[in-house]
Amino acid sequence: MGISFHAEKNFLGSIIRGKQIADYIGGTYKEERGDVNIYIKPTKLDNVQDGDWVDTSDGEWLFTALKKRPKIKVIAHSLVTYDILKELPNELVWISQQHLNWERAERESKEITTCGYIGHPNELAFKICDEIGERIRSIGMKWITCFDYKTREDACNFYKKIDILVIGAWNDPPSKTPTKIINAASFGVPSVAYPTEGYKEFEYYYAPARNLDEIVKEVERFKNPEYYKEYSDMIKKKAEEWHISNVAQKYKNLCKTQQ
Repeated sequence: MGISFHAEKNFLGSIIRGKQIADYIGGTYKEERGDVNIYIKPTKLDNVQDGDWVDTSDGEWLFTALKKRPKIKVIAHSLVTYDILKELPNELVWISQQHLNWERAERESKEITTCGYIGHPNELAFKICDEIGERIRSIGMKWITCFDYKTREDACNFYKKIDILVIGAWNDPPSKTPTKIINAASFGVPSVAYPTEGYKEFEYYYAPARNLDEIVKEVERFKNPEYYKEYSDMIKKKAEEWHISNVAQKYKNLCKTQQ
């Protein structure tokens, strides 16, 4: 049974949640309709037929439209979104985004020397990273950032170079997902991050820090090699749930329910 992913534009989210999965399971992307059809963040539902799936991803603005089309099925990208969407009359499943470490690679260093951040370039991110970097260097650690990645391999190369991921973005919205934290965990790299509701599915598998002092405190704890290894092994095992082979199986299950 053929599965087809439809995306209006080639956004990064469409590539990750559409093209990557399609390529992995032998489906199609941005082409003709298949037996099972998944529309990724459509701007309108005109082309979506009853029985098709809509992947809302971070398109919360679709909620009202979906309520008027109860025969359209819905994919939530996070547990928080899933809880919000449960009020809809539509059939609903949760399929999280796969992490990017398909090869199950590990970080390159055997020592604990480098903290880092990866994300999209913007003024606020630069400001926060400058503040964090100054504090990280003050305790004898290196600080690197990555704002210019273009491919999965670019991002993988960054995660291999760091020993601790630090996410210091305060007051993130509930729609925020723990994708970066899970990506880091797949390499055995712990994360220190501002706790937000959107990280629900990976709760207890990152070190929460609400300010710069708490960030420094948690980074200092990870300097202990024994503690680091125990934590690294734990999160790497947990991250396996988000390996593309396991996430792809959830899409295959959609085909089975269509039969």
